[in-house]
Amino acid sequence: MTKGSMEDLLLEFLEQEILDDLEGESIGRDEDLLQSGLVDSIGMVRLAGFIEERFNYKVPPEDFILENFQSVAALCGYLGSKVSG
Repeated sequence: MTKGSMEDLLLEFLEQEILDDLEGESIGRDEDLLQSGLVDSIGMVRLAGFIEERFNYKVPPEDFILENFQSVAALCGYLGSKVSG
């Protein structure tokens, strides 16, 4: 899987499932998801569930850190080293 397609899938999920109430809003790949309040703790759980379902990778508890989930770009960097195919 290319980094671009992974990024597109994550952005699509976030915009459709997490930002569902914010019609017309979009997320930039480098936008701070956590400090901006776009993704809260429940959103993190939903995002982890999506990652497990779509990329067949279960994020271990020790990897739930700001550096890995701060932005879509950071998440792609983290997942790129963990997910194949």
